[in-house]
Amino acid sequence: MYPPQMIMVNLSYLANASFLIIPEASNAVMIDRPQRFTEDIKTLLSRLTNKKPVTTYDYTNTMINKINSIVYNGVKHKDARIELHILEKFELILDGTIIEGKWTQRKAMQIITYIICNRSVTRERLYELFWPEYELHKASNHQSVSLNHIKSLIEASTLKNIDDYFDITRDIISLKHKTYVDIKELENSLQLLTNETDEIEKIKNSLELLQSLPENLFSGFYEDWFVSLKTNIETQILYLCEQLLECNLSEQEKVTVLKIMITNNPLEETYYERLIDQLQDLDRPETTYYKEKLAKLSGVKE
Repeated sequence: MYPPQMIMVNLSYLANASFLIIPEASNAVMIDRPQRFTEDIKTLLSRLTNKKPVTTYDYTNTMINKINSIVYNGVKHKDARIELHILEKFELILDGTIIEGKWTQRKAMQIITYIICNRSVTRERLYELFWPEYELHKASNHQSVSLNHIKSLIEASTLKNIDDYFDITRDIISLKHKTYVDIKELENSLQLLTNETDEIEKIKNSLELLQSLPENLFSGFYEDWFVSLKTNIETQILYLCEQLLECNLSEQEKVTVLKIMITNNPLEETYYERLIDQLQDLDRPETTYYKEKLAKLSGVKE
């Protein structure tokens, strides 16, 4: 499993290392050949001095942070009893069970999304967001109907009481468990990529994330609070794309990034102009398509 040749290659990365081969032993040399192992360790220790300079490695902290981030995100997702997916389509999962039903009725999808994204909300805040045109008494009635509808959807799918997941009092509605919300994970990922200093890692991971996103984010949500959230994420995406264009991208990667920028802000003429220039340099037939789109956009603005 670990031939000496491979170990010797690895040693080139380790300063001041010693390489010993113990015959007739497997990986557990201390068990297979305890006496020989002990003798070699004693010999090694007797040769150690404090005269050799301390060797430090710049990559270790970065590597450890990345590993910890992967483990943390995996554990966090694993432990989450409440999962909410809204990037491409709405999907609520409680204890591994997808909550089916008529989420488009009685503002159920929008209300449960707002509650989970904020973890704790007041009933008064829900009145302001979802029934601003009604007096308090009518808004309260509408809210009760909506919450009962959500309750019936959850309990029908999980066969559990809604109180197992949400703490609902007279004034406040809050979550009882850890959550995984894909929109929050996207925000965190965009922030990490924006701050990434390793250009190779930044390009690779950014393109991988951006190309995985659906073309139409958060379909079905039109409330002001959600439009604001969507605008913030689109701004993050555009800022990251601007950073990428300053990196050492291939010609095709530049085209990809500019198309992503147009998807997130289809009214910005400069993105079309930059993309058209790039496509012309590559002599791509789709240049005409984007020229026509830019002409239509300019005509609408005029």
